[in-house]
Amino acid sequence: PYLFNYVKGEEWRTQVETGRCLQRHFTTSAGGLPGNDDTGTISAWLVMTMLGFYPDCPGSLNYAVTAPTFRKAVIKTSTPYYPGKEIVIERGNSDTSARIIRDFSLNGKKQKTFFISHRDLINGGHLYFNFDDPAQEKINFNYCDESISNRDIGAAVLWSNRLRAKR
Repeated sequence: PYLFNYVKGEEWRTQVETGRCLQRHFTTSAGGLPGNDDTGTISAWLVMTMLGFYPDCPGSLNYAVTAPTFRKAVIKTSTPYYPGKEIVIERGNSDTSARIIRDFSLNGKKQKTFFISHRDLINGGHLYFNFDDPAQEKINFNYCDESISNRDIGAAVLWSNRLRAKR
């Protein structure tokens, strides 16, 4: 979902899609963690997305930005390795149902793109998000409903494992 950040004017789609993925696939039910999380990749995606940024391209020193789900989060850094003592991520709106970022700033400087550099993050500071009023959001958040359920995917995996076992 982060690739929409690369298309000027379509960044809102990243925010909608990451929110949709979080609501639909990460729950407290038995199937609340999609896929196999043996190496922690899915959990890392979840945590980074909930914080509001994600390293979408291996080898890049930039993070793609999306709407954080927390009202406020503080990341303490290890000062022997990182110059900043902490990174504070904060939503300007107390209403966490707001999904579309109006603008955001890092240390009071308004950002021009939906990316943050690793260098800026490790220097610490305050990442502040302002959101559009949810009542003003005229977006159909269900525009991309899934046609395949988690149950269907699980059945396909079981079927393919049985085929491999017969070989």
